[in-house]
Amino acid sequence: MAISDESMSQASEESAWEDAAQRDLPTAADLVRDYGDLVFNLSVRLTGDREQARDLAQDAFLRILKGAGSYRGDASLRTWIFQVVLNCHRNNARWWRRLKRGRTVSLDEPLTSARTEEKEAPPLGSTLPDVSPGPDRLFEGHVARGRVEMEMMRLPWQQRAAMILREVEGLSYKEIAVALRVREGTVRSRLARARETLRVALADLAPRGDGA
Repeated sequence: MAISDESMSQASEESAWEDAAQRDLPTAADLVRDYGDLVFNLSVRLTGDREQARDLAQDAFLRILKGAGSYRGDASLRTWIFQVVLNCHRNNARWWRRLKRGRTVSLDEPLTSARTEEKEAPPLGSTLPDVSPGPDRLFEGHVARGRVEMEMMRLPWQQRAAMILREVEGLSYKEIAVALRVREGTVRSRLARARETLRVALADLAPRGDGA
């Protein structure tokens, strides 16, 4: 009697979850509840586009759910999930560029786009000072955050991923190395290059002294 690929896939997935249950890992419902926002927010950071982010998050979560049985606890579950999302983005980025080139948002678009106004994830420039904000101050902060996001998207993928994991998600160098599957020294080098690139690109946003 022939067994269909679909039946084999379903059996494999059920076996993975049985294995995960035996090792006291979260259930599928737990993963969606506890990590759904994290996966989507990281997807937004990586793609810079909410439509692509939804596709990436869906693809990543399917792989997370199907691969739960392969998680061996060598790193934290959160770090492993980051690794899956990063791998999905890296593997699919070229395909997305071909398929959706006509619908991709330009990095030079006006900074008043809906994407920069969404609140699901904290903006990359949220740490910029904003004391007693009036209308002018609010506008300046909005523009600054848009500039930071734009320059982040211009970084090479390896540097952008490391910056997001460090500065936004707060991972340690060791955790980032695990997620990116590189050495800690490589992580430090990528972060140093990324920070220097951003420092030069955003020099006009640096606070000026009274005598300036």
